[in-house]
Amino acid sequence: MKTWLSAALALLLVFCCAAGALASAGDRTILRPSSDPSFGSEIYVESAFVIGRDIYYGDSGSTLCIYNLDTQETRQLTVSHDQPDEDSDADDSDEEDFDDEEFDEEYDGDFSGTSRWTQIDRLFAYDGTIYALAHDTISDEDGSEFEGEYVRKLDIVDDTAYFVPSDIDDLDFSDLVSEGEYVDMDYIERVETVGDTLYLLSQSYETDMTVLHAFDLQTGRHDTYYIDHINSFAPAGEGMVIIQQFDWAEADTATLSLYDLESDSVVSEMTVEVVNYALPSNLCYDAERGMLYFVQNGEIWRCENMDPETLISVNEAPSTNTGAAGALTDDGYMLLYNWQSVVLRSVDPEKRSKVNLKAMLYYGDTNVFNNAYFAFTENHGDMSVVISRGENASDILQAMMNRDSTYDIYSLSASSNEFDTLKRRGFLTELDADAYIAERVDAMWPAFSEAMKDENGSIIAVPTSVYGNALAVNTAHLEQLGLTFEDLPTSWDGILDFMIGLPELLEDNDSLRAFEPWYDQTSIRTQLQFLILRDYQNYLGGLEDESFQFNTPVLQNLLNKVEQIDLEALGVPESDDDEGGWWSEDGQKYTLFSIGYGLTDMYYNADDQPRSLILSIDGEEPKAGVFVTVVIVNPYSEHKEEAMLFLESLLDSMTIESKYNFFPEYDEPMKYPGFEEYAENLKQWYDDAVKSRDEADEDEKAEWDETIEFYQHELENVDDSFWRFSPQMIESYRRDVERFTVVTYDFTNDVSQDPEFETIWTEFISGQSDTQTFLQAIDRKVRMMREEGY
Repeated sequence: MKTWLSAALALLLVFCCAAGALASAGDRTILRPSSDPSFGSEIYVESAFVIGRDIYYGDSGSTLCIYNLDTQETRQLTVSHDQPDEDSDADDSDEEDFDDEEFDEEYDGDFSGTSRWTQIDRLFAYDGTIYALAHDTISDEDGSEFEGEYVRKLDIVDDTAYFVPSDIDDLDFSDLVSEGEYVDMDYIERVETVGDTLYLLSQSYETDMTVLHAFDLQTGRHDTYYIDHINSFAPAGEGMVIIQQFDWAEADTATLSLYDLESDSVVSEMTVEVVNYALPSNLCYDAERGMLYFVQNGEIWRCENMDPETLISVNEAPSTNTGAAGALTDDGYMLLYNWQSVVLRSVDPEKRSKVNLKAMLYYGDTNVFNNAYFAFTENHGDMSVVISRGENASDILQAMMNRDSTYDIYSLSASSNEFDTLKRRGFLTELDADAYIAERVDAMWPAFSEAMKDENGSIIAVPTSVYGNALAVNTAHLEQLGLTFEDLPTSWDGILDFMIGLPELLEDNDSLRAFEPWYDQTSIRTQLQFLILRDYQNYLGGLEDESFQFNTPVLQNLLNKVEQIDLEALGVPESDDDEGGWWSEDGQKYTLFSIGYGLTDMYYNADDQPRSLILSIDGEEPKAGVFVTVVIVNPYSEHKEEAMLFLESLLDSMTIESKYNFFPEYDEPMKYPGFEEYAENLKQWYDDAVKSRDEADEDEKAEWDETIEFYQHELENVDDSFWRFSPQMIESYRRDVERFTVVTYDFTNDVSQDPEFETIWTEFISGQSDTQTFLQAIDRKVRMMREEGY
C-alpha cells in the first residue's frame, strides 16, 4: 500500500487542537473535524457548555469531554448507562441512593412481553455541573406509556461518566406527551437554565407549534408560553429571555426580542434581514452589559441594547449549531459548536485580524469549505475566513460589473450560466501564479484539468467535487439473456432499439425486470429523455456555438423512440400510486438497466453492480458529461494572493472520494475504517454462537443453527464487503473517466427551472404536445438567452 494511503487511513478519525494563534487573539479550536470531510470527528458533539473555566462537550450516548481553558488539556470520558460501583470514588457526586431498577431493561426477548428503556433527552448546565433530562418508555402488546421526566446528574468515576439520580424532583412533562395507544414526547429543541429555572423549547407533535416552557427546578412549577412563530431563544437574566420569531411564509426578516416572561410581553425588539433562510443562530445575551450576540452568514454579530444601529460583525464563526444557544466565557470568548467541531471565538472586534477573506458559496459542499477553513487557519493564523451561502448566483455578474470587492472567493457550478459567462467575458482571476494550484490542477485527469483553464490555457478555477449519472446495465443479469456487454449497442439510437425489443427478450424470464422497481412509466420516460438531452447538448458543444439547436432530425428520432418503448409490457406501473417497489412481485426480480447510475461512485463491489453505458450521438465518439463544483477568485479582490492560499487548502480538503475522482495517483483499493475490528468481532460472534449451540437444549438448537449460518455467510463475504473503494469500481471508473467531459453549460437545468418551459415540458411528457413542438420551444428559449447575452 502506498505511503499516502497509510497516512490517509491514519488521519481519517483524527481530531486535534490548533497549535498556533488564530485570526483573533485568543481564539481556539478545541475540536476540529477529521482531515477527511467525508467523516466528522471521533467525537459526536450533541451539546457544549461553559462551566467556570471548563468546556464540556460531547453526547450523552457515548463520549463526554472536559476541556480546561487554563491548561488547554482535554479529559475524555466514556459514558456508561450502568451504575457506578458502590466503592468507587466519584469526582463530583455525593448521591448515595441509586435506584438501579429504574435503569433495568425488562425486555426478555419476547415481543409479546413488557419492555422498559431509559432515554436521555437533553443535557443542561446547572449548579456548576452537567445534568440530564431522561424518561422511561414502557411498552407491551397493548401500547406504551411514559414515565419521567427524571433529572439526572453527571457523576464522574475515574474516566467514566454516569448519569445518576439527583436530588431534583421529577418534572411534570405531561404537557409534552401525546395521548393515544402509543405515547410520543414532543421534540425538545433546546434547554437552558438561569438561576433555578430551566427553560425548554419544544416542538408539539399534535399541534405543530413551538412552545416555550419554564420549570422551577426547586419547586417543580411549570409555566407555558405560546409565542407566535418562535423558533429560538436564549436566557437573558432572571425572568427574561431573548426570543427569535420568524414566519417561514414571509421569509424576509427575523424579529429578535427581549421578552419579559412575568408580564408575558416584549420589552424591546429589532429585526434582522434574512437571505436564503440564513436565520440568526446561537443567540447569546450578556445581561450585565446589555449585549446581544448571534451568528449569521458565517460571522458573529454584536448589538448593544437591542439597537440595530449598533450591529457590527466582531469575528468569524466556522462552527455553528442552529439548535443551540451561544455561551460566553468569563474572559469574553463565545463558545460555538456543531456536530463535529468546538471552537472559542473572541467577541472583541479590536482583536480581529486585519485580513478577512470572505467566501460566498452558491453551489458546493459546505463541509469541504469548513474543513479547508480549519486547515487554512491553522497554517495562516493571522487571517480570518468568513464562509457564507448565497441565494442567487446571478449576483456575481452584477458584482463583477460593479468591480465589487466584498467577496474574495466564489463557489459555483461549472455548468452554470454564471460560470460560463464569467469565463467568456474574462472575469476570472488567473491562478497559475500559485505553483501549488498549478501543480495539482495539472496532475488531474485531462478532462478536469482542461476544464479548469481558459482558451489561453491559464488556470481560472479549481474543482472541489464532481458527479455524473448515466444509463447502466447489470452484466451478470445480461448473461441470463445469452448476451455479453460487448453485444450491446454503443449509441443511443441502438440502445433504444434494444429497449423497444426488450419485452420479447424478457417474455419467458421470471427473474429479470427491465428497470428499478421504484420508477413508474412517466418517471422512466422523463429520466431517459433528460439523459438524452444532456448527452445531446454535450454533443453540440457550448451555447455560443450557432449550431446549438435542438430541433433536429437526430434528436427528434431519439425522443420519439423513447415513446415507442412498451413500458406496460415491461411490467412498469402506470403511476407511482400503483402497487410497485421492492415489496411487489416485480420488485423481487433482478434489475437489468439502471437509469440513475452514478458515474463517480466507487464504493460498490462491482461483481453484481451495473456497468455504465456511455453512448454516442449520431456516430460521434461516446462522451459522458459530468458536473463539477468549482471555486474562483474575484479579480477585484483586495486579497487575491491570500485567496489563492485558501484554494490550496480547498484542494487538500476535498473528500477522499473526490480525490479518487480527480487524481490518477489515487488508485489503491481502500476498506472502510473499522473493517479489521468488525472482522475480528464477527469471528468471535461466530465462535460464541457455535459454543452456545453446543450447550443449548435440543429445542433451541435450530434457532442457533440459523444464527451460525448467518455469521458464517458474513464471514465468507466479509472481505468483499466494507469497501470504500473496491478494486472493481476503481477499474470501472478509470475506464470511464477517459471519456468524461465536464459540462460547462447545462441548458437542460436552466430550462427545467423556467416556469414557462416547465409547462411545455409537462405537456410533452404527458403526451399533450409532440416532439417537434417541444424542441421548437427549446430553440426559442435558446434564441432568447442569446439575445440576453448568455
